[in-house]
Order: sequence, then C-alpha cells, then structure tokens
Amino acid sequence: MEILENKDLRKVVREYVDANDQDLDLLFSLAEERSLRKNEMLINQGDEPSYFVFIAEGCLMTYLTDEKKQPHVLMFGFSGWWTGDIKGITQDLPSEYSIKALSESRVYLFSKEKFELLCKEAPIFERYFRKIFQNSLVTHQKRIMRQISADAEEKYRAFRARFPKLELLVAQKYIASYLGVTPEFFSVLKKRI
Repeated sequence: MEILENKDLRKVVREYVDANDQDLDLLFSLAEERSLRKNEMLINQGDEPSYFVFIAEGCLMTYLTDEKKQPHVLMFGFSGWWTGDIKGITQDLPSEYSIKALSESRVYLFSKEKFELLCKEAPIFERYFRKIFQNSLVTHQKRIMRQISADAEEKYRAFRARFPKLELLVAQKYIASYLGVTPEFFSVLKKRI
C-alpha cells in the first residue's frame, strides 16, 4: 500500500529546502529511530516526554481518549508525514494525545531538546519546519471547516477521496471517530454510499 511505503527523510526534507549533507547528517545524529509493531503504542496520553515524530514507514493514529474512554481521532499519519503533540512538546506538558501504530511502522523521534539543537545548529531546519507547520495548519483548518460545515456523507466522501485505501487498514470505529460519528451510524453511512 503506497501510503505505508518507506519514505527517505533526506528526500522529504529536500522537497522543502536545500539542505546539505552536513545538515542531514546532523538531523540523523539527533534522531532516535524506532520500529513499531502493529497496535503498539508510541506515546500514551499523559506521557512525558513527548516527541516530534517522523513516520518513515507505516501508519500512525494520533488521538485522545475522553473521560468515558471514547477515542477521538485527531489524525492518521503516513509514511513521509510528521505527527506529535505540539502543545505538549512546546509547553513542556504531558501529552494530551496517544499515538498508536496501525501497521508495522518505522519512525524517527526528536525530543524538544534535540529539535531545538537541530534548528540552532542547522538553521535551514527552521525554514523546513516552518513550511511543514504551515502545511499542517492549512490541512487542520480545512478539516475543522469540513467538520463544522459538512454533513456526514460529505465528510465521508472527502475522507475516501483523500485516503482511498485507508479503510483497508483502519478499524471502522477509528474512521467513525475521525468523521465525528458513531460506529453504528458509520456502518449505515457506508452502506448508503
């Protein structure tokens, strides 16, 4: 599945900025590489420290669990994407989110300290992450507007257009959560479309 295929972090960085080999060597020297099994938790809600996470291979889900033990999916992340709890990292707070591998995955982890050192020692990464955060903000704004302005069918059609093969990988209850509907309603919705 294309969304799970290995993405070379060097190539991903160079899609946004003209980083040299020395900058990229520093990036890898500061990263902690980790392999995850399917359904393995990378970060649990309430954990410290939190990380900026680059998904080199696989699929991760970022979500929070409410007081009724219901999951609320913030995002699905795929090979070549970044994820993490930005608030927790930048404000030195316990993570508000859990991050779970939905497939066999390989990630690079950057603590706040390593992230700040990277940006200080190789300023090109300030520009790189600014571009990444801008793109992320646009994506989240679009999702928020769709959540508040579209009906469930429109949200599901948009989800399928954006992530055409994700339903083969992700449990229906997580897709329902991402769309903001109950699993029961999602089952009915799938039959209608």
